[in-house]
Amino acid sequence: MKHFAFPVLAVILSIPTADATSRARGFDLEAVPASFSQTCVELIASQLDSVGQVCATVEENELVVLLVAAEGYRLAETHLAVGSSLEGIPRSDSGMPQIGRFPYKTTHTPLVSEVSYRVPLEELGSLDTEELFIAAHASMMGADDAEQGAWAAGPRFREQGSPATYFKVVVGG
Repeated sequence: MKHFAFPVLAVILSIPTADATSRARGFDLEAVPASFSQTCVELIASQLDSVGQVCATVEENELVVLLVAAEGYRLAETHLAVGSSLEGIPRSDSGMPQIGRFPYKTTHTPLVSEVSYRVPLEELGSLDTEELFIAAHASMMGADDAEQGAWAAGPRFREQGSPATYFKVVVGG
């Protein structure tokens, strides 16, 4: 796995970092570059299993988001949306996220264990707020060749009807 050096510029997640349960489920926090270690949330499959992590940091004028699969899993597709408010995440009228409309997406052929996205902060429009809202979804392939969807851990978009979640990052302040 490649190790990247990303300086962390006052990036703090509003959600606690992954803990020992990640290690127990087969995810090695040592696999994530050290600069991301305080800014990661778990990547949770629909069965509430940890299948990896999603990490974010600011490098110069870009938000860098890294998705890393846990041991035994690979990323088949990834989808990412970032906004300066929750309204910046593409959603249906009922509030469900529409991953097909997420501006950052990739089908990974061959399957990969990690992928990073770089989002220019200027693309997010007004940054009057110090929070960024991040929705990250992945189609994961397990060792048994079964595909399952996973979301970066955080609050649900809707309390019922979907496991879709988002997380917030504080940038500055």
